Amino acid sequence: MAHTPGPWTIELCGALLPDDRLIIGHPNTDDPRVIRTIGRLFNYCGEDERDANARLIAAAPSHHDALKAIATARVDEGTDLAQLVALWQAMARTEIAKAE
Repeated sequence: MAHTPGPWTIELCGALLPDDRLIIGHPNTDDPRVIRTIGRLFNYCGEDERDANARLIAAAPSHHDALKAIATARVDEGTDLAQLVALWQAMARTEIAKAE
């Protein structure tokens, strides 16, 4: 079974639970009203840690896609390894920024 496709977003739980956050997946790009709740983060650890955890979880589909691209990159005799490493580093920096 595949995971719910990204992007995943961070949403407020609502008026009844204003301190909690939901991670929401949008599996149907044709209808943005169709959502899946991926997870719920409680405020037991403090707002900063809760929000950092939410960002990390919400970035998971993008992290997965980046890792798949790196893992399946074709490297042959003509590949410029320095350029390839630079590309991978740029991808990694982009993904880290999404979670911070």
